Amino acid sequence: MSDDTRFRVLAEDAIIVGALDESTALITLPGGVGPPGPIGPAGPQGIPGPTGPAGADGADGTNGVDGATGPQGEQGPQGQIGNTGPQGPQGVTGPAGPPGLDGVIAPTDCNLMAWNYDIINGAANTVCAPNNICQLRIRLLQDSDVDGMVLYVTTVGASLTVGQNFGAIYDKATRTLIAQTVDQTTAFMTVGFAKMLWQGGARRLTKGEYLVAFWCKGTTGPGLLRTNQSAGPVCNFNIITPADYRFAYQGSAVTTIAPPTLPAAGWIATCSWWAGLTGTVAP
Repeated sequence: MSDDTRFRVLAEDAIIVGALDESTALITLPGGVGPPGPIGPAGPQGIPGPTGPAGADGADGTNGVDGATGPQGEQGPQGQIGNTGPQGPQGVTGPAGPPGLDGVIAPTDCNLMAWNYDIINGAANTVCAPNNICQLRIRLLQDSDVDGMVLYVTTVGASLTVGQNFGAIYDKATRTLIAQTVDQTTAFMTVGFAKMLWQGGARRLTKGEYLVAFWCKGTTGPGLLRTNQSAGPVCNFNIITPADYRFAYQGSAVTTIAPPTLPAAGWIATCSWWAGLTGTVAP
């Protein structure tokens, strides 16, 4: 409108617009704000905006419950054999075992503690003449409780004097008496083993060499087992000193009591009579 436009108020809610010399127009003024109309339908989705920055990591959740154990899988193939490891150090030597048995029959195999040779080598006999004392060397191979000596009678003695037929054992080194047997009159007049027990029981003897002695009184002495060899020099081959003879005798007046010491001189080489020692191995 121009500057000469004029207004007139016709009412509180209307005005007349127009020039004073022209026709007027009625303009209605806006009323108060009415209540909101119903929400129209949603418009189409807009173009997505750019991705925003990542948020901070959230806190870890609690561990879940372990699941049930699954079935055993099948066994895998055998792996290749590894290299042999180095040899370990040598262990300490263990204790020695007990000694083995000898390659030949020993006296203990026949329940004897010693013999002067294996009895199976006995093949003949020679009479022990009365009024002689006979000496045989015998070796004890282990400490033993020896209770007597043994001879083998093949032919019996005759008219022997009771109480004057005995045996004894001596230490070879000192030739001193260790023990004397009880009277052997009956044994010397009986074929078989004459087991001649010591007076006073067994004696503990240590391993070593001893002398067994025996004598008889009467008309005829007993015939005692020996080897096939009866020649004294052969039976005592290469032994120079008579006191060291393996088989020897000498004339003697001994009767009931064994001499406390065997003499060193006066021995005569004789045949290879057999003798043994009885008893038990010392514990």
